Amino acid sequence: MTQGQQSNSTQLKSKTSHLKSPDLFPIGLQKRTMTMTGFSILWVSMAVVLAAFAIGGDAIQQLPLHLVILATIAGSVGIGICMTLTGDIGIEHGLSFPVYLRAPFGTIGTHIPSIVRGLVASCWFGVNTFFGATGINAIMVMLFGIDQWFICFLVFAALQLFNTAFGIKAVERFANFAAPIIVLISGWMYMTYPNKLN
Repeated sequence: MTQGQQSNSTQLKSKTSHLKSPDLFPIGLQKRTMTMTGFSILWVSMAVVLAAFAIGGDAIQQLPLHLVILATIAGSVGIGICMTLTGDIGIEHGLSFPVYLRAPFGTIGTHIPSIVRGLVASCWFGVNTFFGATGINAIMVMLFGIDQWFICFLVFAALQLFNTAFGIKAVERFANFAAPIIVLISGWMYMTYPNKLN
């Protein structure tokens, strides 16, 4: 192979390599690390969102608890159906979001919805971290008399980023731990404070 051919081959590889990555390859059912049980538990954890409860709480204060639970289940199932429909190609063929967006948007245009999705995710991360830090700070004030909301915000955000950095398996393990605790605490609150919750 001549030097010119080697140069052309190198240029061709450099032009196409950014479109290929092991992270973007389709993942078959046998290689997927998250089980159906893991997805179900993760869904429970995602359904119990502090921000959604806090924002929507004002609209349902006068409703009895069983209607609040019914509305929460209906909303969570509706969101789950929409997520399943929009992510069907990923579920069926193991394609990641950036890859299957190449069909309607092209290899360059796919960056637009990816960036928009990233901005929305960043805002939602901030909102949930705000409410989570507010809850942690309230517990700290109640138990120890320490009122440091900003420190709680920074620590809570760092812990979320740290857990996410280890990948979807780490998120699944945390959800396996958190979801039962959320259900138990909710049951305990209902049994302990029935008059306040109804």
